[in-house]
Amino acid sequence: VGRRARPTPVQAPRCTPPGAAPLILALGRLPENKAFEVLLKGGARAPNTYVWIAGEGALRKQLEEQAGVLGIKPGVRFLG
Repeated sequence: VGRRARPTPVQAPRCTPPGAAPLILALGRLPENKAFEVLLKGGARAPNTYVWIAGEGALRKQLEEQAGVLGIKPGVRFLG
């Protein structure tokens, strides 16, 4: 029985918000019926909070623009 080669470990990027800031993390596709725009509005109402969205979909560009309009774009990350 042959031995399988072990995969080479990959260094993952650090994914932590600065300091002890609250983090809102959402996972899922980005269609209209999931209300990610409501999540961004909530993030705008919570000062010093980071919003990270892991997912792709038709609304990504619109959500990125909304984060800018709400003034929270620096604290919002779209992780794909």
